Amino acid sequence: MNTGTSDQFILPGAGTVYTSDSSSGDVMLNIANSNSFDYGCVDVSVSRAGTSAQSYNGSTSPDFVTDKTFDIVPGNTTGSGNTTITFYFTEAEVSGWEAATGLLRASLVAARGTASSVTETSTLTVGAFGSHVTLTGSFTGLDGTYYFGPNGAFISACAGIAKIWNGSTWSGGSAPNATNTVTIDGNYDTAVNGDIVGCTLTVNVGNQLTVRAGDYLQIEGNIFVNGTLIIEHEGSVVQVDNGASVTNSGTINVNLIHTKPRLQGLYDPGKPNDG
Repeated sequence: MNTGTSDQFILPGAGTVYTSDSSSGDVMLNIANSNSFDYGCVDVSVSRAGTSAQSYNGSTSPDFVTDKTFDIVPGNTTGSGNTTITFYFTEAEVSGWEAATGLLRASLVAARGTASSVTETSTLTVGAFGSHVTLTGSFTGLDGTYYFGPNGAFISACAGIAKIWNGSTWSGGSAPNATNTVTIDGNYDTAVNGDIVGCTLTVNVGNQLTVRAGDYLQIEGNIFVNGTLIIEHEGSVVQVDNGASVTNSGTINVNLIHTKPRLQGLYDPGKPNDG
């Protein structure tokens, strides 16, 4: 933990920065900015340390996060950026989490947010740095505390903020992810507005959600349809939790296209069938 000896740098646009403890020189993380957004002066520190595991916002074992967390505080923020961050862990920090949870490091995802809510999550690529470990993920924003644990640590109680579609935009300015409760309070068409990923889904009365062919709706938990849900032929709806339910007090239509077989001839059951 080195909040007293954090690293500070300017990130004015596209490029990669490498951060380290300002006293010891120990590496912390790399940030690759893939667009032109100016984050200004950025402060990076390890905000929590340890070699075991702990609950995130009430999550229960084995859905615990690593002791280690990182804080990134930019001068300017955005919710539509494109950054790739590589976080550096000692082997003891990761293997200690594995021993405490019984899970493997391949199940780790990163969550950006606060101690009580998640702004976004990212899958991680596990790599090596000498005899230690790197975890690399992609993010649309930069500001926040970064936590590391299984997906269940961040969706057990829909840890993210609520996301509401009003017919033209999402509340908070960005699309939901697997930690957000999702409410459709205006007509939504995936062909126009994109696929939806969420923790739970509610379609309000008088509103319609249409999942077009080739598009998908992926919800971790329960779905509540008080309005209308239309799933076009070859559209997909996935509930990740096998115990999740669908409560329908509105209308759900699943549209299928059947192709009629072409008749090759007439068959008379009173005559021998010559094929």
